[in-house]
Amino acid sequence: MGMVASLFYAYQHILRVMPSIMLADIMLRFRIDDSSTVGQFSGVYHIGYSLFHLPIGILLDRCGPQKVIPGCILLSIAGILRLFVWSIGYGLF
Repeated sequence: MGMVASLFYAYQHILRVMPSIMLADIMLRFRIDDSSTVGQFSGVYHIGYSLFHLPIGILLDRCGPQKVIPGCILLSIAGILRLFVWSIGYGLF
């Protein structure tokens, strides 16, 4: 379980860093012209990310990591697959 949690943490770190690496593509895709809008865009992402820390912490305390971490992994995979399919344009979700 420790190895899965470590890999999931590395994956989450990549997801947090990825927007700064793809900044030019994001600005082009969403038609963003100035840096203040980029700051707002990334701020909304991090606010949403940080708001889930409290409920996940409570779930970890009550249920334990053996039950919570697989659920978080499945939610992350479902979200990435949905965004991937949506970006291709299949419109399945």
